[in-house]
Amino acid sequence: MSTITVIPYQRKYRTPILNMLYYSRRTHVHLDWDLPGQWIEREGVRLLLAWDGGQLAGFMGVTPVLNGASWLRMIGVSNKHDTGAILTLLWNEIQPILREDGIHQVALLAIHQWVEPYLPELGFAYQEDVITLYREKGSAMPELQKPVIIQPAYSEHMPQITRVDHAAFEPPWQMSTTDVYQARRYAAHYTIALVNQQIAGFQISTRHQGTGHLARLAVHPSMQGKGVGAALVYDLIDKLEKRGAESITVNTQMTNDHSQHLYERFGFRRNGFDFPVWAANIGAITNESSS
Repeated sequence: MSTITVIPYQRKYRTPILNMLYYSRRTHVHLDWDLPGQWIEREGVRLLLAWDGGQLAGFMGVTPVLNGASWLRMIGVSNKHDTGAILTLLWNEIQPILREDGIHQVALLAIHQWVEPYLPELGFAYQEDVITLYREKGSAMPELQKPVIIQPAYSEHMPQITRVDHAAFEPPWQMSTTDVYQARRYAAHYTIALVNQQIAGFQISTRHQGTGHLARLAVHPSMQGKGVGAALVYDLIDKLEKRGAESITVNTQMTNDHSQHLYERFGFRRNGFDFPVWAANIGAITNESSS
């Protein structure tokens, strides 16, 4: 392989990146609430490009730090270059930058199979699977035990929604404040559950043609087991089906038995579309930084 130069992203390189995403067979894109062209412009994103002369050989993009963790969201390697060599070069170059940002763990959801064989060499280890559950319209609905107030989420609710999310999930599964706001642009239904006039939980769901998707469900730990999650799920199913959804999907961690039990009560069943989660620890948290 000829000499490769690694440089940070600049806006003038936007088109070569988007072209590679379109033409290369070796790309990985896992973006929740952005299109690629939007995500690469986000503040705090760390995106490195490998250039072979005037040709883009590859790129690697990581989300901004959130409580010490981050996600490897975008990867691309040219069809003409050695995949392992480019990935290793980019990964070695980006790690010191991530450590400077305070990132200690980087996770990757392997929704594209081509990338998995290279992950162990980069220091990633398999963690668990994210599983997919599927519900058909007309499936049984449980009776709700306690009334919970469900209402639409508005901009003024976003800070409290973020706090609920961070209390309900550990890194790297937490949503950033930017994602909490950005999700409003794409959500078919974005609702909160109120208990004693406080936000006890929220859900974000999307709809594409005849299929709905529960993208996020979070309940504050102090309110779990009190019917808040069930009330949110009941309401979103009712609204999505009234708007024409013939089926609804949801993803959850394989290790999250509580959420799986909740979804099964509403007729959700696994459909076999599972995706492995890998993670790399790139720097130990020192006593000073953790105190």
